[in-house]
Amino acid sequence: MSKYIDEIDRYFSGLMDELEKVEFENALKRNAELRRAVTMYKEINFTIKNQKALELVDLVMQDLNSIQHEKNMNIRRIYRNKGLQIAAMLIILIGIGIVIVLLTRKPPETSNTIAEYFAPQKIHFNFRSTEGGRDVLLKEGIDLFNNKKYSEASRFFLKIYSNDTTDHQAAYYWGLSELYSGNIEKAKEVLNYINSTGDVNYSNEARWYLAWCYIQQDSVESAKEHLIFLHKDQYFGEKAGNVLRLLNGK
Repeated sequence: MSKYIDEIDRYFSGLMDELEKVEFENALKRNAELRRAVTMYKEINFTIKNQKALELVDLVMQDLNSIQHEKNMNIRRIYRNKGLQIAAMLIILIGIGIVIVLLTRKPPETSNTIAEYFAPQKIHFNFRSTEGGRDVLLKEGIDLFNNKKYSEASRFFLKIYSNDTTDHQAAYYWGLSELYSGNIEKAKEVLNYINSTGDVNYSNEARWYLAWCYIQQDSVESAKEHLIFLHKDQYFGEKAGNVLRLLNGK
């Protein structure tokens, strides 16, 4: 364990940055010796924490014994100070309760906070024409999407894409509509295609929502791969970093 202690301690003390955490977690999967070292580290920490709690209980018992001894020596003085003694005991017991809660509490759930980063955003688009063709279908689809009628919107975007499979904009909106309709697998399929095209307008957007697809399916490692890629992006960088921190806090 000794050769890993510094690295393990930095990981559990929160001193690693996001990339170091990912590398450490990947190493855990490959390195059985490292996993044993982490298990030993946790057991040692658990023993230390329990020992601290026992020491606090022991202090309380010593106080109680002292009170009883004082009572035997001078019953009237004990009764006179009974209120103060009870208050002191309550403070000690409350303190022990707080310590135990702090030692045993689980990290708060973060799924709702993460979901806020991926909440549906209204689509804003300037239409070139409303006299027929693609833009009419696109406008219908966007209006439905903005009114949260995602399943209906999906059909319009799919129709545009079926007529022109190079229309990455329509395909991207189709993927979003499937995502917010709850069709995660179809959304992944469409968004993966958009991401693979390398389209400068929609590739990173597709990657962002792909991360959300994987998070909803509890494929956290797959989600992290996309978020780490986006961490250097000018638009998504800060959001991706925040979501990574929330995921690592689970």
